[in-house]
Amino acid sequence: MKAELITIGDEILLGKVINTNIATIGERLSRIGVRLERQTTVPDEREVLAEVVAESLERCDVVITTGGLGPTRDDTTKSVLAKLFHTRLVRDETLLKDLRERYGENLPPIVLTQAEVPESAHIIPNSVGSAPGFIFEKGEKKLIALPGPPNELKPMLESVVIPKLEEARTGGLFVEKVFRTIGIREAEIEERVGNVLDKIPGLSYGLVAHPYQVDIRLFCICETREKGERILSEGEKVLEQFRKAIFTRDDRSLEEVVGEMLRAGKKTVAFAESCTGGLISKRITEVPGSSDYFEGAFVSYSNRWKEKLLGVPEETLVEHGAVSEETAREMAERVREKARTDIGLSVTGIAGPTGGTTQKPVGLVYMALSDGEKTTARKFNFRGDRERVRYRASQAALNLVREYLLEGCSGGISSDRITG
Repeated sequence: MKAELITIGDEILLGKVINTNIATIGERLSRIGVRLERQTTVPDEREVLAEVVAESLERCDVVITTGGLGPTRDDTTKSVLAKLFHTRLVRDETLLKDLRERYGENLPPIVLTQAEVPESAHIIPNSVGSAPGFIFEKGEKKLIALPGPPNELKPMLESVVIPKLEEARTGGLFVEKVFRTIGIREAEIEERVGNVLDKIPGLSYGLVAHPYQVDIRLFCICETREKGERILSEGEKVLEQFRKAIFTRDDRSLEEVVGEMLRAGKKTVAFAESCTGGLISKRITEVPGSSDYFEGAFVSYSNRWKEKLLGVPEETLVEHGAVSEETAREMAERVREKARTDIGLSVTGIAGPTGGTTQKPVGLVYMALSDGEKTTARKFNFRGDRERVRYRASQAALNLVREYLLEGCSGGISSDRITG
């Protein structure tokens, strides 16, 4: 089953709004074996929308539109689709009642138009906003109209659209497994395993690169899930050579994995952050229950705070500088002592775009981990702009904790110099 997505809105074409719906819809469709083959963004113009929808319906089985279902004059999707499917707009009393209950006496007259729906369409209730969605059917083809706001679209996609498409799907089952790796380049993965994976019958794979992380997707379409799992297991054997680099075999984030490992090991951690400015702390506290293992952090951005707040000796800062292995070691040891945690982790570096020198270029980052018995330091040279350097540093820092826990804590980790 093939699908196309049409995103509607001047605000998207003008760059005022980022289209995150394509990721949500594409990922969710792929899981049920529906292939999203094309995505088109169109302005709030009736003629353009009508033309693009008609073309898409000629090419594929399912067309999904997002946006243009609101009550304002630039929201024309509903009337355009009604005309294309030769139906009229009628007032739905159930929707009208719901709108009145939701808004009460403050119901703006313009919102009443949200109760007008295409007569031949199946209505998708909106539990969050006022704009319902619609499903039009013509033979084997389906057109699904959804509102643009992601918080409204996602519940409608899960509760109605996906189940309906699963019922109508023909062909084999889509079976997939994701392996998230860290510290290994996309090109190296391709070079080492690409040809081998290509030779496994029925198996397809894809690489998705993120900052300091590459996701390896193995997938296939089979008659039964059991057969699909067998094919994926053949591919998984090939990926065993990356075992230490794979931090999860599902869609969990690095901070989730590290948090689960800290909880399982009954370990606590505190951070001393400089160039990352609290980013590592932000990421780890986005995981519910992180108070079980995360005590807190010192964002010691200036030398004065490194010295006064953390207790890094002045002579260390003067002799070696804030961005140095020696300072990173001191920061990790001091934050562990002050926070009274099992692990102290520090990061100090030059995120750019200014501040670099020949000896210490932009992207140079030192980090250290201390457990009271041993302190291990690492040096990194990250490429990219300020945002990428900071995010890659946060990735590497969390991975430093992961590697430490994998090695049995006091067993330590290597102090290799790494370029990333």
